Amino acid sequence: MGFNALLVSDDVNHSAELKSGLIFAGAHNVTVVGMDESWTELLSADTYDLLVLECHQVSEGMLNTLADLNENPAIPVICFTSERDSKVIKQSVKSGVMAFVVGDKNQNRMKPIVDVALARFSEQRALKKELSQLKDKLANRAMIEKAKGLLMQTRGISEDEAYHEIRRHAMNQGKRLSEVAETFCSTLNGETQREGSLFTDKPIAEVQQNPIFD
Repeated sequence: MGFNALLVSDDVNHSAELKSGLIFAGAHNVTVVGMDESWTELLSADTYDLLVLECHQVSEGMLNTLADLNENPAIPVICFTSERDSKVIKQSVKSGVMAFVVGDKNQNRMKPIVDVALARFSEQRALKKELSQLKDKLANRAMIEKAKGLLMQTRGISEDEAYHEIRRHAMNQGKRLSEVAETFCSTLNGETQREGSLFTDKPIAEVQQNPIFD
């Protein structure tokens, strides 16, 4: 599968070899810009699939920029450099560099380097998504537990009854348990319940079918 690459170099006059290697590796298009240009703005257009850095040394400013790019917008990064400092290499990887290549720009090695970088990035993005979903799930559970506690306290009902109350409203409104729980928490905490509102003291309904789970 082809890709579009942004090649940022500290010496654009000597980037032909690396550009040729990227095309050999499958790049449809390689845009070459200088390190001193506003290249980070080009990434905001979401046009590129790969960021390639070509620099003699990796500066602290570059590491900070890479760390920001690792969050927004996230993009796989390959760094070709003469830098051999192990500390800088570790910092680069921590900042989101998927492949750190010292010296070698051999065209025949370019495709496996690119493939590994893209694969690592895809795996990392999947792990981040999974972690984010897990955090959301835990937050939703915490919200439901909080709502149950408030209902038990204000209504004088049991934990099971509080849960069924939340679930009943979720089914009636076609919403997730966590969404209804959040509304319960906001209403009960703010002491803004009014007669005839969503959370009137109706009998607890036992739900027999189609339960909604988060």
